[in-house]
Amino acid sequence: MNKQNRDLHLKRFKYRVIRLLPVLLLCGLWLAGCVPGLPTDTGGEKGGAYQTRILAVTAKPDTVARGDTTRITCVIEDSLNKSFIFVWQFQYGKPVSARDTIWAPKVIANAYTTGHRNYIDWVAPTDTSSGFGIAVRADDHSDSIAVESAAAVWVK
Repeated sequence: MNKQNRDLHLKRFKYRVIRLLPVLLLCGLWLAGCVPGLPTDTGGEKGGAYQTRILAVTAKPDTVARGDTTRITCVIEDSLNKSFIFVWQFQYGKPVSARDTIWAPKVIANAYTTGHRNYIDWVAPTDTSSGFGIAVRADDHSDSIAVESAAAVWVK
């Protein structure tokens, strides 16, 4: 390739990159607005306000051996409000001191409630080593939108 062709290709490349910059900028702004975990004061899918905000969902310890127990805790902004019910959902493992429930608004298997307790003790499966997600929903049964989040626990 001679110098003239190379310069022509470089000009075309620069022109294409410059044309793509606004598109990349808009995509970046869109993605920044969709990052989970960022606080939002707008309503949810129903247009209403959220009931509270989940500050953290943690598992201690976050790595356990097969059959061991970990405690998953959900910290909400309204931690002194005793009207919140905590519902936990996971596919594998077993809860300690929780009862079966319905994961509103849909019925989903393996949903458990701890009532007003913001934590659940979870026993890891004995036959599988993997990462497991445990979801939590904090709901005060008002017309506002309940909040949900999750934590990961590694079983080795």
